[in-house]
Amino acid sequence: MTPTITVDIGTTSIKLCVFDGDGALVVSRRVATPTVGDGIGEVYDVAALLDAVRDFVADLEPPLRRAVQRIALAGVGESGGLVGADLSLRSPMILWHDQRGAALLRDLTPAQRERVYAVTGLPVNANYALSKVAWALAHAEGDTADALWLNVSEFVAALLTGRRWSEPSLASRTMALDLRERRPSREVCALLGVDPAIFPRCVRRRSASRWTPRSRTPGASTR
Repeated sequence: MTPTITVDIGTTSIKLCVFDGDGALVVSRRVATPTVGDGIGEVYDVAALLDAVRDFVADLEPPLRRAVQRIALAGVGESGGLVGADLSLRSPMILWHDQRGAALLRDLTPAQRERVYAVTGLPVNANYALSKVAWALAHAEGDTADALWLNVSEFVAALLTGRRWSEPSLASRTMALDLRERRPSREVCALLGVDPAIFPRCVRRRSASRWTPRSRTPGASTR
């Protein structure tokens, strides 16, 4: 096994671990997931979240830190936010259970709901990301022409690598992914007036991306 830092951004806590080349757990830490209310629902306190990851890495003994060759990230697939090409936030980073997009789903007909399920494998529900995407696009401050929707863990990955991309199992929780075509469904997205281009391309987990000193690191400022 490759020496790895794992970051699991859960609903109640962030689980941070280091595993050595034999797969043995060397160091672990659990911190409460930082969230705040924004007057509409619940969102991540992104600065505090990134600080938690940065502090964990900074506290590792230097030999252990130097030995790490991979960072693996996981998060709740229904969460996310709009992220610009410069990796700044164009919307809040919304928690999975937030219902701010629920009103956008109420007028879908039974036939449309059946079609969403047939294409995406998910029942129509505001927990999934698509209605959050539509809400975020309608309420974003500033230009969203270069924005992509990223899950919270995909956002951290983007800060580390400078690349915006999606992981298939997380993309499957957006209620936008055509499971047969393995790409966002133009038909389903159109039901909420969303351009499927708002979703980044899917990259399989085994296709790793490099982080470099020039990449933005956890703790870098976001707006």
